[in-house]
Amino acid sequence: MTNNAVFQPDRWFSNERSHSTRREEFAVIMPETSLENALRLAERFRKSCEEHLIPGQDKPLKVTVSAGVATVGPSDNISVADLIKRADSLLYKSKKDGRNRVSG
Repeated sequence: MTNNAVFQPDRWFSNERSHSTRREEFAVIMPETSLENALRLAERFRKSCEEHLIPGQDKPLKVTVSAGVATVGPSDNISVADLIKRADSLLYKSKKDGRNRVSG
């Protein structure tokens, strides 16, 4: 049995020089994806972003990702809004637990 997964990472780019932060949030819906596979993909994405440095004015900027991954199975009776709330709750768990991590 496969589930549908929502991968909701939170990315921000921090500019050390100006001490400003821009935040972007987005969701990725992966039909017929198990929680295990969705977590694996989210972790690969997180690690890839962490390893990529963006050239900056004084020094390269580091990108980090916090993500919440939630799934819903065929027998679950929840709305899309509730699924996104689950992912969002797990996203905030990642932030609370130290950021730059995946929770699911």
